[in-house]
Amino acid sequence: MAATRCASLAGTVRFGLPGDFAEWWLPAASGRCKKAHPAVQVDVSVDRNGALLKRLDRGELDLVLVMGYAQRPDVEHMATLPMT
Repeated sequence: MAATRCASLAGTVRFGLPGDFAEWWLPAASGRCKKAHPAVQVDVSVDRNGALLKRLDRGELDLVLVMGYAQRPDVEHMATLPMT
């Protein structure tokens, strides 16, 4: 994400995330993304963590935001969220 902040980007990104994030995180994040990169089309898929990872592995998604899969070699830890 940091590497793309100053780049001029265009194209489509296929992004998946679970419903919990789609409800409270996605609206604000997509607005910021559209302002920063107006030529980027983001196709969003909302599903369960495991289903999103299967789609990522099949090449159907470019990026997913999931919880609880730290053992995967392609994971980048983004945050620790409090349980409430």
